[in-house]
Amino acid sequence: MIVRIAPAIIAMFLAVGLLRDSGALGILADTVGPATARLGVKPDHIMLALLRPVSGSGSLGFLAGILKELGPDTFDGKLASVIQGASDTSLYILAVYFSSVNASSMRHSVVAAFMASMVGFAAAILACRIIFQ
Repeated sequence: MIVRIAPAIIAMFLAVGLLRDSGALGILADTVGPATARLGVKPDHIMLALLRPVSGSGSLGFLAGILKELGPDTFDGKLASVIQGASDTSLYILAVYFSSVNASSMRHSVVAAFMASMVGFAAAILACRIIFQ
């Protein structure tokens, strides 16, 4: 079982490292940032929402940085915490589960997982607006 799952896990860790270290998430967050600024969502929140479906440990480390910089009791800190809890590491789960059963196609599952993550992100913003402001 481990022999079948290991390549998917290694590939996922490699992809996360490349995304984080290349700055691609930061570029994407800065591109979308002006549109989301009207909602009161900072680029750090967007980066967290983009990183969360890919890497649980990476997003947790990023959350720790947000909380250290902005404070855990601020609206931004609370929003980041709710974003962290509103979604799961979808790509990791898909990679592990689909490789363990030797599935050949994940195309609809990946789209559904990303849509669910974006719904979780929107719900986190809405919930924080209602509860904390």
